[in-house]
Amino acid sequence: MNMVSMSISKEGERRRYLPLEIRIKMYEEVHELRKKGLTYKEVQERIYEKYGRRLSIAIIGFWINKKKHPLGRVNKFDENPSPEFTYIIGVISGDGCRYFYKRNYRLQLAVKDYEFAEKFGECLAKVLGRKRPYKPFWSKN
Repeated sequence: MNMVSMSISKEGERRRYLPLEIRIKMYEEVHELRKKGLTYKEVQERIYEKYGRRLSIAIIGFWINKKKHPLGRVNKFDENPSPEFTYIIGVISGDGCRYFYKRNYRLQLAVKDYEFAEKFGECLAKVLGRKRPYKPFWSKN
């Protein structure tokens, strides 16, 4: 997985981000170094020595306190085949659609059976590691 993200700064110049794989390795290493008892400053220096990029003390603090993650708000899921995962794929392939709305992807089911939609919400919650199942809501359209 080679990904390079880009953003545009206030001045209009492009700023490159590290590939996601490297950011995740840095995240894991920050946690390992902190478990060894290193201070934030020492963690910052070790990461700089290994990766050549200086993380801010604030980002190190956010990562350690699990307030931020390199993946952002991306749903993390276990891609290993499970009955729930295959059920979700089948439902979306048959009765569902995916669309982009206000910077988010949404899943929509075109079904009349409320229990079917509830079962889908339970399976989706299990695959995404959510404690409570997703509740279906009805659209008049």
